Amino acid sequence: MSEPLVSFIVPTKNAARTIEACLESLGAQTHGRTEVIVVDNFSTDGTREIAEGHADITVSSGPERSAQRNHGAALSCGNVLVFIDADMVLEPQVATECAAAFDADRSVGGLVIPEVSFGHGYFARCRALEKELYLGDDRVEAARAFRRDVFDGSGGYSEILNAFEDWDLADRVRVGGWSIGRVDARIHHDDGIVSPRSQFIKKRYYGRGSSQYLAGKQTQRKRSLWRTNFLRHPGLLIRRPDRAIGLLFLKSIEAAGIAVGVYEGRRADSLTKATDLALTDVTAFRVLHVIGEFSRAEGIGRSITELVDRCPGEHHLLTAVFISGEEHFASIHVVGGTRSAFPIFRRRRVKRIVKQLNPDVVHFHGGPLVSLLTPLRVWNGPKKVASIYRWPLLPQLALVRKISWRSTFLAQVVKPRIVVSTIIPSRVFESLLRLGGITSVLTPDPAVVSNLPRTNTKLVGVAGA
Repeated sequence: MSEPLVSFIVPTKNAARTIEACLESLGAQTHGRTEVIVVDNFSTDGTREIAEGHADITVSSGPERSAQRNHGAALSCGNVLVFIDADMVLEPQVATECAAAFDADRSVGGLVIPEVSFGHGYFARCRALEKELYLGDDRVEAARAFRRDVFDGSGGYSEILNAFEDWDLADRVRVGGWSIGRVDARIHHDDGIVSPRSQFIKKRYYGRGSSQYLAGKQTQRKRSLWRTNFLRHPGLLIRRPDRAIGLLFLKSIEAAGIAVGVYEGRRADSLTKATDLALTDVTAFRVLHVIGEFSRAEGIGRSITELVDRCPGEHHLLTAVFISGEEHFASIHVVGGTRSAFPIFRRRRVKRIVKQLNPDVVHFHGGPLVSLLTPLRVWNGPKKVASIYRWPLLPQLALVRKISWRSTFLAQVVKPRIVVSTIIPSRVFESLLRLGGITSVLTPDPAVVSNLPRTNTKLVGVAGA
């Protein structure tokens, strides 16, 4: 009887620092039949080039690690699937022990591979102590190896989860009647440099996604976002007091990060539900689109016309300058004035138009400077949303020097709105959007999402933008 093929699936994203050591450990497995599949999320640091020198298959796919893992599983041929992160180094016996464990007990659907960590600096040593305290605790550990039929039958990793997806899959495997076993060979997790700040940011991100995991739980297993399990081994903490003190501090920072993330996640969920509820009967909606200049031939204009054509309802346009595209709107209101601030200098006319139309939704279009307009009292009453298409950036000084200041100004690279958008702190824009009652910010630009994290910002594709 031939040995089963063990497929290692490795999702990556800018992991050039660790990926080579990871793949070398996979190539050094004692098991006779293995394959390595790397699914890279469009890295920019040479990760894919390194992976191509070691993996059997290297592809690019996204947008998150759950989708990458599922894509890698679909490309694999193995009877046993093992999901490894790019910053992990495996002991040589992992594949052999996984294959043997599945062969020995047909009721086992998934396997936990014990994980320890290493890194640089004091807090990395504290993290290593924490991982040691979690060994054997099935409320924390999650399976990384699965029978193919069990993985497929369970639906794979949930692609709507950006956190706790490993717990979710293991829980669904148990719901399917399979048990979770474990092997002795270990994973060594390269944590690099661990800092309280990086851990706060990481746990805040996980906290934001916690509501989706907790809402979709299918078992009564006592999973907890607050990892106090390490307190169950006081003896080990007492024997290493220097690391124990740092670990307690680190856990308090992480708890704060989770708390902030949970709050932000619940707030975003409530805003999303409110927006979705408001847009349920879109056929009865009267929408007023607000933009400084409108042309059907221009990128933002094409985005708006596509939105108008796809969404039933009554669409109206309010603008300072109109060029073309009148057939897409029920009415067009041109008030003149400066394109970037016409509602401020034409507010009496704008207020009269808004009162006349009585729209259900006011939709602002443009850059981050639209946040300066949203708190104006002329829009009082209707719900408000905004589409921020780009986050303007000043050109790098080296580029300006290369093409000369005169050419820069003639090309209008340094426009007042770009300068203002760059100088004003993004928190000011966030505050103005909240003050203006904006329920959602839609954007095709990841830079907008990163600059406005505390608004209900959604990354969506916008035609022509």
